[in-house]
Amino acid sequence: MSLSKGERTTMAGGIALLATGTGIGARGAVTSDVPQSLAGTCLVITALTTIVLTLAHHWVTDTRAERQELARSIGEAEAERRRFVALRGALEAESARSVSDLNEQRTKLAAQLFTERETMRKEFEDRRLQVAGDAFRIGAQMERAGMLKSDDPVPSNLIRLFPEQAPQPERERSRGHGVVGP
Repeated sequence: MSLSKGERTTMAGGIALLATGTGIGARGAVTSDVPQSLAGTCLVITALTTIVLTLAHHWVTDTRAERQELARSIGEAEAERRRFVALRGALEAESARSVSDLNEQRTKLAAQLFTERETMRKEFEDRRLQVAGDAFRIGAQMERAGMLKSDDPVPSNLIRLFPEQAPQPERERSRGHGVVGP
Protein backbone atom coordinates (compact mmCIF):
# COMPACT_ATOMS: atom_id res chain seq x y z
CA MET A 1 0.00 0.00 0.00
CA SER A 2 1.37 3.38 -1.01
CA LEU A 3 0.49 6.16 1.42
CA SER A 4 0.81 9.85 0.72
CA LYS A 5 3.19 12.03 2.76
CA GLY A 6 0.38 13.35 5.00
CA GLU A 7 -0.99 9.84 5.58
CA ARG A 8 2.48 8.54 6.46
CA THR A 9 2.93 11.40 8.98
CA THR A 10 -0.46 10.68 10.55
CA MET A 11 0.32 6.95 10.74
CA ALA A 12 3.71 7.65 12.36
CA GLY A 13 2.03 9.91 14.92
CA GLY A 14 -0.62 7.25 15.58
CA ILE A 15 2.02 4.56 16.06
CA ALA A 16 4.00 6.84 18.41
CA LEU A 17 0.79 7.60 20.32
CA LEU A 18 0.02 3.89 20.48
CA ALA A 19 3.47 3.10 21.85
CA THR A 20 3.24 5.95 24.37
CA GLY A 21 -0.26 4.92 25.47
CA THR A 22 0.83 1.29 25.81
CA GLY A 23 3.84 2.35 27.89
CA ILE A 24 1.77 4.64 30.15
CA GLY A 25 -0.94 2.01 30.54
CA ALA A 26 1.60 -0.71 31.34
CA ARG A 27 3.38 1.51 33.90
CA GLY A 28 0.01 2.39 35.51
CA ALA A 29 -0.88 -1.30 35.65
CA VAL A 30 2.49 -2.19 37.23
CA THR A 31 2.28 0.63 39.81
CA SER A 32 -1.42 0.06 40.34
CA ASP A 33 -2.15 3.62 39.43
CA VAL A 34 -5.70 3.55 37.98
CA PRO A 35 -5.69 7.09 36.52
CA GLN A 36 -2.41 6.39 34.78
CA SER A 37 -3.70 3.07 33.42
CA LEU A 38 -6.89 4.80 32.28
CA ALA A 39 -4.88 7.54 30.57
CA GLY A 40 -2.73 4.91 28.80
CA THR A 41 -5.84 3.05 27.65
CA CYS A 42 -7.38 6.30 26.32
CA LEU A 43 -4.16 7.06 24.42
CA VAL A 44 -4.16 3.54 22.91
CA ILE A 45 -7.82 3.90 21.83
CA THR A 46 -7.07 7.32 20.33
CA ALA A 47 -4.00 5.94 18.52
CA LEU A 48 -5.94 2.97 17.11
CA THR A 49 -8.79 5.26 16.06
CA THR A 50 -6.29 7.54 14.30
CA ILE A 51 -4.64 4.62 12.52
CA VAL A 52 -7.96 3.07 11.47
CA LEU A 53 -9.36 6.40 10.26
CA THR A 54 -6.18 7.09 8.28
CA LEU A 55 -6.36 3.67 6.64
CA ALA A 56 -10.09 4.11 5.92
CA HIS A 57 -9.40 7.57 4.45
CA HIS A 58 -6.67 6.10 2.26
CA TRP A 59 -8.92 3.25 1.18
CA VAL A 60 -11.77 5.63 0.29
CA THR A 61 -9.68 8.26 -1.47
CA ASP A 62 -7.17 6.02 -3.25
CA THR A 63 -8.35 6.11 -6.87
CA ARG A 64 -5.28 4.70 -8.59
CA ALA A 65 -7.02 1.45 -9.53
CA GLU A 66 -10.08 3.31 -10.75
CA ARG A 67 -7.91 5.72 -12.74
CA GLN A 68 -6.11 2.76 -14.32
CA GLU A 69 -9.47 1.17 -15.15
CA LEU A 70 -10.69 4.48 -16.56
CA ALA A 71 -7.55 4.88 -18.68
CA ARG A 72 -8.01 1.32 -19.99
CA SER A 73 -11.70 1.99 -20.76
CA ILE A 74 -10.85 5.27 -22.49
CA GLY A 75 -8.23 3.45 -24.57
CA GLU A 76 -10.78 0.80 -25.56
CA ALA A 77 -13.37 3.47 -26.38
CA GLU A 78 -10.86 5.34 -28.54
CA ALA A 79 -9.93 2.13 -30.34
CA GLU A 80 -13.61 1.38 -30.92
CA ARG A 81 -14.22 4.95 -32.13
CA ARG A 82 -11.31 4.67 -34.59
CA ARG A 83 -12.66 1.32 -35.80
CA PHE A 84 -16.13 2.86 -36.16
CA VAL A 85 -14.74 5.80 -38.15
CA ALA A 86 -12.83 3.40 -40.40
CA LEU A 87 -15.92 1.25 -40.91
CA ARG A 88 -18.06 4.32 -41.62
CA GLY A 89 -15.49 5.47 -44.20
CA ALA A 90 -15.51 2.02 -45.79
CA LEU A 91 -19.31 2.02 -45.81
CA GLU A 92 -19.44 5.45 -47.45
CA ALA A 93 -16.90 4.34 -50.05
CA GLU A 94 -18.92 1.19 -50.74
CA SER A 95 -22.10 3.24 -50.98
CA ALA A 96 -20.46 5.66 -53.42
CA ARG A 97 -19.19 2.72 -55.47
CA SER A 98 -22.67 1.17 -55.49
CA VAL A 99 -24.23 4.45 -56.60
CA SER A 100 -21.59 4.77 -59.32
CA ASP A 101 -22.24 1.18 -60.45
CA LEU A 102 -26.00 1.80 -60.49
CA ASN A 103 -25.58 4.98 -62.53
CA GLU A 104 -23.30 3.17 -64.97
CA GLN A 105 -25.75 0.28 -65.24
CA ARG A 106 -28.67 2.71 -65.68
CA THR A 107 -26.76 4.43 -68.52
CA LYS A 108 -26.01 1.10 -70.18
CA LEU A 109 -29.64 0.00 -69.86
CA ALA A 110 -30.87 3.31 -71.27
CA ALA A 111 -28.54 2.91 -74.28
CA GLN A 112 -29.62 -0.71 -74.73
CA LEU A 113 -33.28 0.31 -74.48
CA PHE A 114 -32.77 3.06 -77.03
CA THR A 115 -31.06 0.60 -79.40
CA GLU A 116 -33.79 -2.01 -78.96
CA ARG A 117 -36.51 0.61 -79.39
CA GLU A 118 -34.92 1.83 -82.63
CA THR A 119 -34.57 -1.75 -83.87
CA MET A 120 -38.21 -2.47 -83.06
CA ARG A 121 -39.31 0.80 -84.69
CA LYS A 122 -37.35 -0.10 -87.83
CA GLU A 123 -38.80 -3.65 -87.86
CA PHE A 124 -42.30 -2.21 -87.36
CA GLU A 125 -41.83 0.28 -90.21
CA ASP A 126 -40.49 -2.47 -92.50
CA ARG A 127 -43.40 -4.72 -91.60
CA ARG A 128 -45.91 -1.87 -92.07
CA LEU A 129 -44.46 -1.08 -95.49
CA GLN A 130 -44.57 -4.78 -96.39
CA VAL A 131 -48.23 -5.06 -95.27
CA ALA A 132 -49.14 -1.85 -97.16
CA GLY A 133 -47.39 -3.17 -100.29
CA ASP A 134 -49.15 -6.52 -99.97
CA ALA A 135 -52.50 -4.78 -99.51
CA PHE A 136 -51.89 -2.59 -102.54
CA ARG A 137 -50.82 -5.60 -104.63
CA ILE A 138 -53.87 -7.61 -103.53
CA GLY A 139 -56.13 -4.64 -104.26
CA ALA A 140 -54.60 -4.27 -107.74
CA GLN A 141 -55.06 -7.99 -108.42
CA MET A 142 -58.68 -7.80 -107.28
CA GLU A 143 -59.25 -4.77 -109.53
CA ARG A 144 -57.76 -6.57 -112.51
CA ALA A 145 -59.89 -9.62 -111.75
CA GLY A 146 -63.00 -7.44 -111.71
CA MET A 147 -63.88 -8.18 -108.13
CA LEU A 148 -64.18 -4.53 -107.21
CA LYS A 149 -66.55 -3.53 -110.07
CA SER A 150 -70.10 -2.74 -109.06
CA ASP A 151 -73.06 -4.22 -110.88
CA ASP A 152 -74.67 -0.77 -111.39
CA PRO A 153 -73.98 0.86 -114.74
CA VAL A 154 -71.68 3.82 -114.49
CA PRO A 155 -73.22 6.96 -115.97
CA SER A 156 -71.07 8.41 -118.70
CA ASN A 157 -69.86 11.93 -118.76
CA LEU A 158 -70.99 12.59 -122.32
CA ILE A 159 -73.30 15.46 -123.09
CA ARG A 160 -76.62 14.25 -124.26
CA LEU A 161 -78.00 16.03 -127.24
CA PHE A 162 -81.43 14.68 -126.81
CA PRO A 163 -82.43 14.58 -123.20
CA GLU A 164 -85.55 12.60 -123.97
CA GLN A 165 -83.43 9.75 -125.18
CA ALA A 166 -81.64 9.58 -121.93
CA PRO A 167 -83.04 7.02 -119.59
CA GLN A 168 -84.91 8.74 -116.84
CA PRO A 169 -84.30 7.37 -113.43
CA GLU A 170 -87.37 6.04 -111.86
CA ARG A 171 -88.48 8.13 -108.97
CA GLU A 172 -89.79 6.59 -105.86
CA ARG A 173 -93.32 7.29 -104.86
CA SER A 174 -93.87 9.72 -102.03
CA ARG A 175 -95.37 8.20 -99.00
CA GLY A 176 -95.58 11.21 -96.71
CA HIS A 177 -98.89 12.84 -95.60
CA GLY A 178 -101.10 10.49 -97.52
CA VAL A 179 -100.10 12.03 -100.88
CA VAL A 180 -99.42 9.70 -103.73
CA GLY A 181 -96.77 10.83 -106.14
CA PRO A 182 -96.59 10.40 -109.95
